[in-house]
Amino acid sequence: MGLTTRRRWSSQWRNISNPCRSHCSLTQRLTIKRSVYYLASTFWIHTVLVSFDIHYEEISMFQVPEGNTLRCLPCFTDLIEYGGRVARGGSRAGPPLRVAVLYNDDFEKRGVMELWVMDDAEKNMWARKTFVLDLSQMHLLSDIRFRVQCTTRNGEVILVPQNTSRNPSTCKMIVQRKSTIRFHIFLYNLQNNHLRKVEIKDTSNRYLTNMWDIIGLDDVENLMYL
Repeated sequence: MGLTTRRRWSSQWRNISNPCRSHCSLTQRLTIKRSVYYLASTFWIHTVLVSFDIHYEEISMFQVPEGNTLRCLPCFTDLIEYGGRVARGGSRAGPPLRVAVLYNDDFEKRGVMELWVMDDAEKNMWARKTFVLDLSQMHLLSDIRFRVQCTTRNGEVILVPQNTSRNPSTCKMIVQRKSTIRFHIFLYNLQNNHLRKVEIKDTSNRYLTNMWDIIGLDDVENLMYL
């Protein structure tokens, strides 16, 4: 496995001895404490949770639950930090007990999310939780496709409306017309089962681009104004 070491003015690659099966990442990375996590697919068409300990330079893989919706891993699945305090189980590179897989396919139509939490890394035991949005809040969704960005410091899941989709026949990317781009996000509190809409103001330059994205400041290590 290759590892890049970045200094102030330069960066270099070097190999680490920890063995790792060939795989392709499927989700964005989630960094908690000194470890990086992401979901990946192996050549055996298995979905695994990959954990990389930055301090010890160790990488581990854990099989996601089989015989359920996570087996196929649609694009609307991601990792989140769940439950506040982070506890470790298994080896040094094992995932914290609060790393969870959030499955939100068809959330905009049914208001249902599935959460899979790794309870025991050594035994590969997962706990499943299902969240159903209250009917009184379903009007907020309005058939909007969402992407899970991350969680806030209060544990709310950040849901970002998508202005892109794929043609099911050609798999080509479809970008919605500029007038349909929605400049707001949703925060979903799993504990209280409550969804709230947050408007993003001062978007006078929103028509300068077709492609846009949203990140949380918790994901930014050093913010520099240019």
